[in-house]
Amino acid sequence: MVKVSIIIPIYNVAPYLRRCLDSVINQTLQDIEIILASDGPQDCHDICDEYARKDKRIKVVKDKGSYGKSANAALDISKGKYIGIIESDDTCALDMFEKLYNTAEKHNADVVKAKYYTIKGDEKYPSYMPHFSEKTNITIYTHPRFLFTSPSIWSAIYKKDFLKRNNIRFIEDRIYFIDMPFFAETFIKAKRYFLLQDCLYYYYSDNPNQSVKSTDKIMDPIITARYIYERVKKTNNFNKFRDYFYVFSIKHLIWQLNRISDSNKGSFFEEAKKYVLSWENKIKKLYLLNYNEKLLYKTLVNNLPFSAFKEQEQKSIKKIKIFNKITIFRIITYTNRKDYILLKHLKLYTKRENYEA
Repeated sequence: MVKVSIIIPIYNVAPYLRRCLDSVINQTLQDIEIILASDGPQDCHDICDEYARKDKRIKVVKDKGSYGKSANAALDISKGKYIGIIESDDTCALDMFEKLYNTAEKHNADVVKAKYYTIKGDEKYPSYMPHFSEKTNITIYTHPRFLFTSPSIWSAIYKKDFLKRNNIRFIEDRIYFIDMPFFAETFIKAKRYFLLQDCLYYYYSDNPNQSVKSTDKIMDPIITARYIYERVKKTNNFNKFRDYFYVFSIKHLIWQLNRISDSNKGSFFEEAKKYVLSWENKIKKLYLLNYNEKLLYKTLVNNLPFSAFKEQEQKSIKKIKIFNKITIFRIITYTNRKDYILLKHLKLYTKRENYEA
């Protein structure tokens, strides 16, 4: 049996594809298969065929019609004990899969996940991930707040038998943000989930066509949220982590609300309201939400219009401004003029966005 099947969904990434493939074919773990699931265009197909001719470990799946369909088709033909997923405009450390595989075998893990770097120009920033020992098995019941970390599905491997047993697959609609349900479902359903503190993956932000930069398909986060809710509410002991799942949903809803244009906020808000009102219970652990998240949730669950949310949001902004004025006054009062100028230059009194008055 192949140790790891590495699936690379591909669409319109020709300028970045070779750097991705080079980082995968040169892995120190050689007992792998690489499945290129390409939806084109032709220049991407050509690069896939070129690499497949040079490396017998590479298989090519073409024109399935969406990211989800391509990834699922690759899952169906994969022969590895574990599954890895790489974004085609990113790269990974040459020893990433060896480290992930060795950890998975050592702990008989369903999932092993490493940290990653976000690459912006010449700068790289490590991802946030709670610090646990490699020996720590985290689950939705023991460490539910891990659900609030970035819903990245790369820099990880998943035991194929675990995915198959729980029927975990990708949404096949042509929509954005389908990594969110996959991340949530694998974490919620895994019995043995381990973390590596090494940054082994490189997430690049230089592709202007990345889905995270799109603001046109505004309802996609709600579609994916509904999908995962229908999947996990049937899970045994859902009541034990229900609040954390609801908070997870609210955090993603407000993230989308903040990034879309003002003209689309009202219609998005109404669809978000329908989703939240479909929940079987209300959130009890409101302290898990920051000020704006709590404001959004209360407005949605009380079936209020978007105008009510905006009105309360404006009031909160006034509170923040008052707080900032008090902070500046204290800086002036307790420092001399020279120190104040330095503090102002360093912007040490910037707004505290999540301050709750």
